[in-house]
Formats: sequence, C-alpha cells, structure tokens
Amino acid sequence: MKAFILILCVTISFVLQAQEATDFADTAIVTHEKKSVSKIVIFIAFEHDSLPIDVNCRVIEHEDAIEIIAYKYKGVRIVFRRSNAFKNMMEIDLDATHTTIDIKTIFSGTYYIDVYDSEGVKRKMFRVEKDF
Repeated sequence: MKAFILILCVTISFVLQAQEATDFADTAIVTHEKKSVSKIVIFIAFEHDSLPIDVNCRVIEHEDAIEIIAYKYKGVRIVFRRSNAFKNMMEIDLDATHTTIDIKTIFSGTYYIDVYDSEGVKRKMFRVEKDF
C-alpha cells in the first residue's frame, strides 16, 4: 500500500510539472513590435566647404535611435549635445562605418551632433529635433 501511494504521488507530480511546462510554453510566445515613442527629424545645420569625409545621419525606423554613417571613420569624432548645455551628452570616436545612438530616454527638444575630423576641426553639424 505504501508503494502504491508513493507511485501515485510521483505520477501526480510528473503530471503537474508537465502541465506547468505546457502552460509556460503557451504563454512564452510573445511577438515584439518595435514602435517608436517619439518623432525624430534630422537637418544639416552646418557643412564645411571642403569635407574630406562623407558623414551622413539618418533616423532608424520604428526605433528611437539615429544612425551615423561614415565610410572613412578613422580619426572622426562625434559630439552629441544640447544647444546651450554646459557639458556634452556624449563624445565618441567613430570605430565603425555605422554607429547607432539610442535617444529613447532623452527629453524632447533640439539636439546637435558635431562631426570633427582628426585635426579637431568641425566639419559638419546635424540638428536633431525630437518630439513626443
């Protein structure tokens, strides 16, 4: 009789664990749709006459991010800032042809991306307008 109760308890526990596994498998299938929270528009605010490098900036669709594209990125530095801020928000030296900046968590308003060459001369400036 003790063996029968033991086998019954083990069988019930296996059935319950299997039921939990199937319930988890049914609820774990989630479809992710990326939707941007804000509207981002990019303008060229300044461009040096003789630009030895080609730097472009575009908005990544369905994400709150922008992408900086520079095929000759050696020595190029990017500064991401607000218009009258005391300190820059981000300063990076480009190390790839495509660099993504996620601006999901920053407030709406006007931001600037300054592009400097290896000599420290500002070659291009993008104005980024973000609205919620």
